[in-house]
Amino acid sequence: ACLKVLQTLQIAHNKLQTVEDIQHLQECPSISVLDLSHNNLSDPAIVTVLETMPNLHVLNLLGNQVIKNIANYRKTLTVQLKQLMYLDDRPVFPKDRACAEAWAVGGLEAEKAEREKWETRERKKIQDSIDALAAIRRKTEEKKRRK
Repeated sequence: ACLKVLQTLQIAHNKLQTVEDIQHLQECPSISVLDLSHNNLSDPAIVTVLETMPNLHVLNLLGNQVIKNIANYRKTLTVQLKQLMYLDDRPVFPKDRACAEAWAVGGLEAEKAEREKWETRERKKIQDSIDALAAIRRKTEEKKRRK
């Protein structure tokens, strides 16, 4: 409780097991990086503790049974931990978050539709870039012809 400004906490390989073992983390509101990897955490209720941490951006739970005990682990944590930017060994990209939130609201069909929207937008961006490059090339060629 006296570590109000603690930002990074690495407590991997500490044989933590229960929600009570990490409950005190709620009293450290500044933690933004938390490594709980390779402990013995198995209770999905630990998410309720993590949800109360307002600045948690990076979380590592690899090597804990809880990963297998939370249905749709990555999607669930992405939805429940709104500020999370990195989970375990991968970043949480805006596309990942949007798809996970769509999944939480409407299941696999909603997730698929959201993923298609993102892919359409990404293809359009690429095509717009190609078109802009082609226009620049045409203008350059026209200038050469005029000279």
